[in-house]
Amino acid sequence: MKFEDFIRSGGPSFVALQYHSMILNRTYLGLITNKYLICLQANGLLTSQTYASPAEKAETRSLNDPKFYLSDKYLSRYTGLDIEGDKILRVFRPNFRIPKADLLDVTYSAQSKWGMGEYPHDGMVYVKTRRLRVEFIITGNQSGSAIAKLIRS
Repeated sequence: MKFEDFIRSGGPSFVALQYHSMILNRTYLGLITNKYLICLQANGLLTSQTYASPAEKAETRSLNDPKFYLSDKYLSRYTGLDIEGDKILRVFRPNFRIPKADLLDVTYSAQSKWGMGEYPHDGMVYVKTRRLRVEFIITGNQSGSAIAKLIRS
């Protein structure tokens, strides 16, 4: 299935951050298919911020929308690509795919992630295989518990 068709059809997906280089966060759009968890870089690197003025503080309301973290510029690079194909993984170096058959454990922790500043988040989802362990910080108004269940299913 092509990327834009998956998104348009409301295929199961989530937006998450992942720590990168100690003080930065990488933004991923996670796509969940019957066979894979596909993680696509969906924006540039973000830093945690503190807002100084009331006007800037008011903008945090948009931070609750997971789509706020996505970049159309990044996502447009996936247009026309098969979400389960190899080409989509080569669009950005950090993209990766985990076969669901390789999943050993998927857990959710409601604990707040230290260092997230004013970015709202619903804890972490941990994905474990024999070769890797991935931590996703679930951004905005999303349910980490529901995302963990979707990945497991």
